Amino acid sequence: MEEQEFQYYLGHLKWSMPENTQEEAVNYFSNKIEDKYISRLIQDTDKDTWGNSMKIISSLGKDRAIIAIQWLLFLLKDLNWPGANESIEVLKRFETDELIPFIDIVLDQADLEEDRMWIYGIKELISKLGIEQSVLSNKEVLKKAKA
Repeated sequence: MEEQEFQYYLGHLKWSMPENTQEEAVNYFSNKIEDKYISRLIQDTDKDTWGNSMKIISSLGKDRAIIAIQWLLFLLKDLNWPGANESIEVLKRFETDELIPFIDIVLDQADLEEDRMWIYGIKELISKLGIEQSVLSNKEVLKKAKA
């Protein structure tokens, strides 16, 4: 997959595109996306593509979805964003030990940005996954959560 091809299909993931165009792009990426492009489905896009981006990432399976873990956690900045709930579903596939280092990093970033909504999103993820807060190196940040 060349960069031009990636950009072409990326533009077709927008919710303003006809449904069949979106479906074609989702199917194309689900079958042909290379690892180097996976995180860019969220990183290089906006809210209008995240729902479709999550369909693609969900279809890739755990071993390839791990590439986008930091971006899956990024979507938790606002649980109302398209793709946020789907992100949680993909994150449920991982073992707690795999997620904790990423969660610690993202919690530090959310705290640095003073983003209490993002902290809340991470807290919701932790709750849904049954992760004990005590295993996090920065669990005190979770007290700053705001819905």
